[in-house]
Amino acid sequence: MIEIKKHQLRYGQDGKTGLLFPAVHGKYLPPTTYLRYYFKPMREKVKIEKGFHAFRHTHATQLITAGVPIQEVSRRLGHSRVSTTLDIYTHAVKADEIKAMQAMDDIHNRLKSGNKA
Repeated sequence: MIEIKKHQLRYGQDGKTGLLFPAVHGKYLPPTTYLRYYFKPMREKVKIEKGFHAFRHTHATQLITAGVPIQEVSRRLGHSRVSTTLDIYTHAVKADEIKAMQAMDDIHNRLKSGNKA
């Protein structure tokens, strides 16, 4: 976390936008620009063949196996439904936990739709 704060200070993050990798002018940096001009050269320099999405999957899997609630992992990944996260990362979650989380997701969706049955 300290390194992220240093990065934000070094590159002018004012704390208002919430962007970790803002463009030079402090605004939104499109993912394609980040990948092309920053991530790819960095990856080539350290000789890592894995693409960006592999790091995303590793991050999510490590959070789940460390016991971070699936709702938080789902939020961090930007999934609108916990069930999406469960569908993708089932391999990292114990079977009993999956059943419990799917039951809670079903209950939440019923309540959200106004169906209390």
